[in-house]
Amino acid sequence: MQSFAKPVNIKKPYILVYSVAGDLEFKKMVKSLKKESNCQLICINTNVYNAYNSDILLNNVSPNQFVWLINNAKEVYTSSYHALLFSIIFNKPCSLKYNKIRSSRHNDILKLLNIKYEINNVDDNITYLYINEEYIKECQEKLNKEITKSKEFLRKSISSKKWKYYWIIIIAYIF
Repeated sequence: MQSFAKPVNIKKPYILVYSVAGDLEFKKMVKSLKKESNCQLICINTNVYNAYNSDILLNNVSPNQFVWLINNAKEVYTSSYHALLFSIIFNKPCSLKYNKIRSSRHNDILKLLNIKYEINNVDDNITYLYINEEYIKECQEKLNKEITKSKEFLRKSISSKKWKYYWIIIIAYIF
């Protein structure tokens, strides 16, 4: 995974913010974090508006840079399933905006890996989950087994004549 990552020119320690479903509470949490932390606040955003008053606002981040940014962050604040997954893979503390109505994939991975977390309820539907490094380390064995199962599934799928041409098209599209 490290070889896939493409470095971004950032020298100081930072906290990474990537929100795909931000709200006022998430914005308040990020702004208070900026006041409390000695780290830079780096925000990945799809528009040019710096909603979180971050030190560095990144637009047009490639998948390779996305992976590198999470791997090198001190901590991750997100509402994104993929940012959650990479935080777990790279053992990064993560604050997750969890929406009980829309977060089924978040829920699935937390249950699958039996990840412990601390809860901060905002209202009946919105909760923030904090997953620290200790909790992530406890699930590494299960995570590695699931990664092995996924790789085996992909190997079998790729070698299947039925799927062979579809995989060639998908891989060609990605690269």
